[in-house]
Amino acid sequence: MMKKEILTILLACLAMAGSFASGETRPEWRTKSYPNGQPRMEGYFLNGKPVGDLKRYHENGKLQSVQTFDGDNSTVEIYGGDGVLVAKGAYKGIKRVGLWEYYASTGELFMTENYVDGKRQGESLKYGPKGKSQVMDRMNYVDDLLEGVRVQYYDYGNKMAEYHYKNGLLNGAYVSFLDSGEKEEEGAYKNGKKDGVWTYYDYEGTFRQIEYKDGKAVNQQQLDKELQQQLDANDVDPKLPDPEDYLSNPDELMQLIP
Repeated sequence: MMKKEILTILLACLAMAGSFASGETRPEWRTKSYPNGQPRMEGYFLNGKPVGDLKRYHENGKLQSVQTFDGDNSTVEIYGGDGVLVAKGAYKGIKRVGLWEYYASTGELFMTENYVDGKRQGESLKYGPKGKSQVMDRMNYVDDLLEGVRVQYYDYGNKMAEYHYKNGLLNGAYVSFLDSGEKEEEGAYKNGKKDGVWTYYDYEGTFRQIEYKDGKAVNQQQLDKELQQQLDANDVDPKLPDPEDYLSNPDELMQLIP
């Protein structure tokens, strides 16, 4: 009976040894280093694929990323050269999936994106210094292209601008606002270019209108002429005396200049 038990144990050990030898069940520890000797990558691999935590490092020795593998799926945290968290999210194979979060150098969350099969899909948000309670930019993606309404906000909550996108290009109505809440610009885009009549406002409530076609002002020559006239008028202030008229009496000139 004892001989039979010993034989059974020996056979089990031989089977395990054979399995390890084939490389099917024993992970292999691998490392890579920079020329300066600092670690570059380290982790376990099984049949050529990483398992568990795979760590990568910056050349200064700071952690660059920790990617945790579970078959073809993985989650990752990415760090800057100063060791501060930059982003975190998930992969299916080599494609991004699910919610990805991005962080500022100060540690606050500043942007979120959603991925499906490696492409941005759905709502994407950018935040201010206060994090999720302070949305600064709200946009929507379809197959990695901007689609629909995009709204930007001032840091105190007032709307800054509203755009409309189709297939990644500006298409449709556009309006922007002054920090006071009054309109600043209003018009429309067609295939990413200004189109039709645009209205421009100032803080006094006055406005001017310019008509665009294919992104260019229809009366561009007239606009260029008006701009040049303004520049020319600013070159010489008629209120300022001409020094040549006071060469014989410079003291009088100095009294005239404010």
